[in-house]
Amino acid sequence: MGDLSPHFSRHEFECHGNNCCDHSAPINPDLIQALEHLRDLLSKNNGLHEIPILILSGFRCQNTTNSLGRSPNRNILSDLPPT
Repeated sequence: MGDLSPHFSRHEFECHGNNCCDHSAPINPDLIQALEHLRDLLSKNNGLHEIPILILSGFRCQNTTNSLGRSPNRNILSDLPPT
């Protein structure tokens, strides 16, 4: 049971890096609604079983991205405040 919807939780959209700067990203309710809709469609097409959608890294802060050796100028970081 999620805290954003029946199947998705805020925890899935937080940075989980070892060197995290404690930033988080706002979560668009339309995204959560679309994910729920996709999950429903996948499960209906499967017939017998619900199909989970796992969010492993819904957000990654700049410190975590840098510690992974990624470019600090990646588009994914363009809306973050400077650290």
